[in-house]
Amino acid sequence: MSDREDLSARAIWAAIRRRFNTKTLVGFGVSVLVSAVAPLICYERLRHLAGSQVTALLIAAAIPAAWTAGNLAVRRRLDPIGALSAAGFGIGMLMLAVTGSTFAFKIHDAVLVGSIGVVCLASMAIRRPLALVLLPKSVSWPGMTRRTVANWVTGIWGVVLAADAAVIVLLAATLPTATFLAAQHPVGLTFIAAGIAGVIWRRRHRPAPRPGDGQQARP
Repeated sequence: MSDREDLSARAIWAAIRRRFNTKTLVGFGVSVLVSAVAPLICYERLRHLAGSQVTALLIAAAIPAAWTAGNLAVRRRLDPIGALSAAGFGIGMLMLAVTGSTFAFKIHDAVLVGSIGVVCLASMAIRRPLALVLLPKSVSWPGMTRRTVANWVTGIWGVVLAADAAVIVLLAATLPTATFLAAQHPVGLTFIAAGIAGVIWRRRHRPAPRPGDGQQARP
């Protein structure tokens, strides 16, 4: 690795640390435990006790949804990771009811994540980047217009989420259920980290402002 690449990697990591304080990281860790670790442990226990892989899978997947609902009722705060897990659980229940397939339920996260990725890419295709609507109007990068920033953010997350969904489907099709449950969330977190790093990298490697940018043209 060159000195420039090393400095860039350290700069990205420093930017991530500045944006996420200890309280945020602790909350993120709890969300990961509830959304990833607890369902895996629950599935392994219930698979033998219940004698049904489908029952064990449903109960295990319901844990993040129940945690999110309880957290919202008690603390009046919505956990983003839990909210996505709850939405995915609802999609999975619908897919299971329609198809009766355990595989369809296993890929419910991929359906949700992949749909968001496709929407991002479709918005790019019609030149209406989704981030243009979601980003605060105050967001700007020196040397780039707000639309250009929205294009990059939408494009990066569209590719990342679509790739994440494709990998989840591949894992669901090739791995045993217990192994799949253990692997899908670390894989998803890896893609999320890649998306964050990609946005930060692009912001730090934006084109230098040209002389006269931002100045009114003389008559």
